[in-house]
Amino acid sequence: MKKMKTVIILSLVLFVVLGCGQPATEESVINTEKPEEDKQNSSEVSQESSEDEHMSEYREIQSDVDNGRQTWRLDPLAVAKETVRGDSYSVVSNDGVSEAVINVIKGNITIRVKLFRPVKQDATGIWVVKSFEELK
Repeated sequence: MKKMKTVIILSLVLFVVLGCGQPATEESVINTEKPEEDKQNSSEVSQESSEDEHMSEYREIQSDVDNGRQTWRLDPLAVAKETVRGDSYSVVSNDGVSEAVINVIKGNITIRVKLFRPVKQDATGIWVVKSFEELK
C-alpha cells in the first residue's frame, strides 16, 4: 500500500512538473495493478496536491493553452486519460466551472480522479488533477 501511495505522489509531481506538455507513455503512467498482499488489505488511497505550491506551473500551462498549445487540457476527461491509463472512463460529475470527477476502470480496480480549474473558472480554463482515490 505504501508503494502505491508513493507511485501516486511521484506521478502527480512528474505530471505537473515534467510531463505537462507531452502525452503519457506506458512508462509514465500510474501502475494500477496491486500486489496480491495489497489486494487482501485494500483501503482508500487518496493524495491531495497542494494547489498553492503549483500555481506558477498552472499559470504557465494556462498560458500555453491560451496560445493554442496543449488544448486537450480544456477537457477534464482528456486530462484523466492522459493521467491514468484505464480500460474505460466515465464522467461522474462536471460543474463546468471549477470541479470535475472522472472514474477510471482498469480491470477490477476503479480509480476516482478529481480535477479542478486552478487559474480560470470558465470554458477557457485548464483542468488539472487534484487527487486520485481508489474506490472499494
